[in-house]
Amino acid sequence: MPDIKNKLRKALFTGPLLLLSLAMLMASCREIYEPELSVAERHLVVDAVLTDQVGPHRVRLSYSRQFGDEGGIAPVTGAVVYISDSYGNEVQLTEAQPGVFYTPEGFRGEQGETYVLNILKENGDLYRSEPQKMNPPPLINRVFAEFDDKLFFYESEASGEILQREVAGVSVFMDVSVEGEERPRFRFETELYMQYEVMVSMMPPVYDFCWRKRYINDVLHSDIGLNTGGRVSERNQSAFLPVVTTSMRFLGFPLNDGDSPITYTHPRVLNKTIYSITESAYSFHHARNQQLGDEGSLFDPIAPQLPTNISNISNPEEIVVGFFEVASSVRATYNIMPRAHIDTIEIEELDCMHDIPNSGCSFNEHPDWWI
Repeated sequence: MPDIKNKLRKALFTGPLLLLSLAMLMASCREIYEPELSVAERHLVVDAVLTDQVGPHRVRLSYSRQFGDEGGIAPVTGAVVYISDSYGNEVQLTEAQPGVFYTPEGFRGEQGETYVLNILKENGDLYRSEPQKMNPPPLINRVFAEFDDKLFFYESEASGEILQREVAGVSVFMDVSVEGEERPRFRFETELYMQYEVMVSMMPPVYDFCWRKRYINDVLHSDIGLNTGGRVSERNQSAFLPVVTTSMRFLGFPLNDGDSPITYTHPRVLNKTIYSITESAYSFHHARNQQLGDEGSLFDPIAPQLPTNISNISNPEEIVVGFFEVASSVRATYNIMPRAHIDTIEIEELDCMHDIPNSGCSFNEHPDWWI
């Protein structure tokens, strides 16, 4: 019996020592890696687009936020910003508000011309883009639509929980090509125009005729053309349009005007702007879409530094964020008219409605563009 007790005491004593030794051995095999994070450095951020549409065209300059900084945008002010072309011409931009610079109103890019963005900061640093050529404008070969359902997620006002809703609607597609391009590279913007009536007086009946426009690219997975292996990029989804008024909230349209509920009338009008872009611009937007589309899961790819075509001339190693895009464009407006009872979707091309105000009301009289 004493031998059993001695063996038990020995086992109880040596067991923890063995575990402790193993833990120390494992710890001694690990190399502690402490990454060097540049959390204090701010980088120049450039948001600049020049198209063949009549200006003014905007260049926005700011600094990236520091790690953990919850402040707003820090504009870069006092810079000299100008665009030069291959003939040596220079167009200087005017700082209309802090960090926001505009070209003269009549200035626009020309097809086949090459442009360079130049930025001279107050501290003497000169930043310059790579030369960007304006390609031929895109061509919309076909616009078509299909009945479809889309899943939306929203926060419950009652419980705060995230709920989901299957929404019936119409998916709109387009086929696009670019003259002379073996593989068309383009990006697009889609704006939805909606109109409604609000009764101001019943006797006699008096109405406000109101409208709203909103960009709806954010409900899609991408805003760049698909590489379908040919001269025509086919079946690019450019919009999803709910067919029921109450589902318009998922696209950011309000359901009430003051105390009056909004019933959006039949038009589902799309303003499309398609930009023919360079290969480097396509790579930039493709990488940006990938980052915006990440869901924050373990299996998302590691987000790389977005490509840029802008550098500090005196210090090429400096990190610059953003891109100078030069693009020709085409604009078109379509009225999408679903006829569910006969399983048909009619599409009518209209005069361009891009330049009407983003929202407003006309008292007791239809505006000129009313549908």
